[in-house]
Amino acid sequence: MVNALCETGLLTDHAEVFPFNGLNKPGLSDSSRSTMAGALGRKHVWTLMAGLVLLVSKSHAQHEITVDPPWNIQIIDPGYLGQLNVTWALPKSLENRTDCAFRFQLQFFNTYEGEWTTIRTREQSYSAQFDLEKDVHVRLQTIVMGRCGGSEDVMSPAAEVLQRPLGIGLPGTKIKGFQCIFYEKEYMDCSWTKGHKARPQAKYHLYFWHRNMKRAKECPQYLYSHGHKSGCKFSWNSLLEFTEFNVCVNGSLAGAELQPAYFTMQLQNHVKPGVINTLSLETRPKGPVSLEWAPPKGRIPAGCLEFEVESTPEVTEGPMVRNLTRETSFTVSPSVPCKTVCYRVRSRVHEFCSDDSFWSDWSHSYCLSENCKFTSNSASNKA
Repeated sequence: MVNALCETGLLTDHAEVFPFNGLNKPGLSDSSRSTMAGALGRKHVWTLMAGLVLLVSKSHAQHEITVDPPWNIQIIDPGYLGQLNVTWALPKSLENRTDCAFRFQLQFFNTYEGEWTTIRTREQSYSAQFDLEKDVHVRLQTIVMGRCGGSEDVMSPAAEVLQRPLGIGLPGTKIKGFQCIFYEKEYMDCSWTKGHKARPQAKYHLYFWHRNMKRAKECPQYLYSHGHKSGCKFSWNSLLEFTEFNVCVNGSLAGAELQPAYFTMQLQNHVKPGVINTLSLETRPKGPVSLEWAPPKGRIPAGCLEFEVESTPEVTEGPMVRNLTRETSFTVSPSVPCKTVCYRVRSRVHEFCSDDSFWSDWSHSYCLSENCKFTSNSASNKA
């Protein structure tokens, strides 16, 4: 340690501040002189170490940099009904720095999840989904790496942008009860009811967008109730799953705008399978009942369906039993052999193909008679 300090010149400087005077004081015994020398030597070494830390700290402070946040932050609405583009510029203090590697940290408040989403990127733009009926809140920071940032990343303070919703439209005219059902993946119906303060003369319009569209389009086929628009029908080839499907319903009344309503959804979570049309049963006296059925018609892959089998007594006595399966057959052991029991089946998309789904309507019920003479049969429903 001492040799290393000497090479830096620190030893000479500190020796002048803390000299070893007193060791040659007359009258000191050899033992006292030895004790004093040890104490002074320890003080000298610790002082040198403290001085080294101080000088290193000063040197580090001289090389620290202050990082500025991005500037010229813009939130651009391209007309995609909630899909906004956030752009920003590199801080001017870094424009001519060639020895710095940098990236950006973008945070935006996700109102759908109720929490902040954080993205780190080297780009100077990002596209994200926002609810245009609520605040758009964005934070941006610069992160400097490399030689000019030292051994650790250096992060700038945050630059924030808060954009309030426009708040346009006549109060109380926003639609209510908006719902979309993707039937058999063949077509989708979306429906709504008018706002509680909307007059009968109010005219609503629906617009939609997904990422394969260059611009938003109006509803291809409106649905009507009592002569007024109350929904929209989409064919499957105008839809796109596993991405944001954005919808806006606005309108006008006597030249004044109605309150717009914005929605975003994942269409694979709104699928409702068709009814199972064929259900076959086989039974033996005092034995199990075997059920078989064909998957419902439509564009839903058979491997994405799960089925619920319900068995219930025809009279009020006895339990109703429901069982889940992903097969197209099921065996039931009757709790009361040779009594009249009715069976029916329905389906939905299971959790490995969507996060949510609608149950189909039930198939036609098939009841085994009390004398258990039937060995097989089928039922159909033309719903």
